[in-house]
Amino acid sequence: MDKDAINIGTIVSALLLVMALLARLGLLAYTVGLTRSKHAAATAGRALLDLCFAGLAFWLVGAAIAIGPNDYVGFNVHAMFGGAPQAVALASVVLASGFLAGGLSERCGFWPSMWAAVALGAVVVPLPLRWMTNGWLANLGLVGVDPFPIAGAAFTAMGIWAIGPRLNKYHRDGSTSLIPGHNLPLAVVGSVLALIGLVAFYSVRTMRPDLGLFAVAAGGVAATVATQVKFGRPDIGLVLTGVLGAAVAVTVLGTAPGFHHVLVGLIAGLVVPHCAVTIDTQYRLDDPPAGVTIFGVGGIIGMIATGLFYPSDAVARLKMVGLAGLAIIVIAIWAAAVGWVVFTLLKRLTRLRVREADEFDGLDLAELDVAAYPDFQQNTIRSFHMREA
Repeated sequence: MDKDAINIGTIVSALLLVMALLARLGLLAYTVGLTRSKHAAATAGRALLDLCFAGLAFWLVGAAIAIGPNDYVGFNVHAMFGGAPQAVALASVVLASGFLAGGLSERCGFWPSMWAAVALGAVVVPLPLRWMTNGWLANLGLVGVDPFPIAGAAFTAMGIWAIGPRLNKYHRDGSTSLIPGHNLPLAVVGSVLALIGLVAFYSVRTMRPDLGLFAVAAGGVAATVATQVKFGRPDIGLVLTGVLGAAVAVTVLGTAPGFHHVLVGLIAGLVVPHCAVTIDTQYRLDDPPAGVTIFGVGGIIGMIATGLFYPSDAVARLKMVGLAGLAIIVIAIWAAAVGWVVFTLLKRLTRLRVREADEFDGLDLAELDVAAYPDFQQNTIRSFHMREA
């Protein structure tokens, strides 16, 4: 192989991983901003550490599955312990775990959330990656599509379902309480960082940095207009879900004409905020950052659009839409099944959900014995080891 080609491939892989890490940083800040202050430090720490646990699990097991020896399920022993370059696949694991800490925030135990990250990095994402790069889905013709949003959303949704909603979130009369995050400006800053990372991730893949930004802009405008019409004023929280959903959709979409990117972003900006409200209030899936909706609905829109805008005749486009639908179903079932097994085992073997008193006091104090904002949080006196310092 040509040395220059190897160098270019290495540079592109490195850039993809860096952009994924930047998007992950943004999702961390976005998630922390949408949790309550008494859980902020715990959520931030978990968002970092589940990346570490998921990454190490991928290094040990996931990479060997991602480049397995057959089209369905295989294990390449030589890829273990970093034996084969897997920067692009690792970038998918980094992104897929972006909302795990947020979805389980405020009521899940620390170690169960880490074991969930291990499962995500070891098997949940690597196997669909295998299917869609050199496996059976790729052989059917579905190429250039990343499974990270669907896998991450389905797995996280099973965790949220298993652990249950936060205290006083849903009521017997069918009503739902809004539990606002403690720092909306931090969430906005985080979403901007995530957008930079996702748009740059898309740009490195397609060499069209402008199209990703056009799609995000369309999503932001659509979400702003939709919330203005529905509530009489723009809802910043829902606008953020629309913008991030558009970024996820265009990241999955890949190469397509510019008009199509704007259309995809527009659709995501309209659909994702509506689905976030519906999933929260009607289906009662208590997901503080709405990550399941952002990844799940945004990923579905992007994958379906990949088929609709496939550069060929109508028959080929119809085939690609069918393949995209098949991939969505298969990946979601796989990730949800693994999630059900993992969280069921965790519930039986350990305390999956923290005690009610700890949830009430906040996981910052209950688990870490610190306060995210000691200057104004009045309960720091409960931190005994800090009192001794």
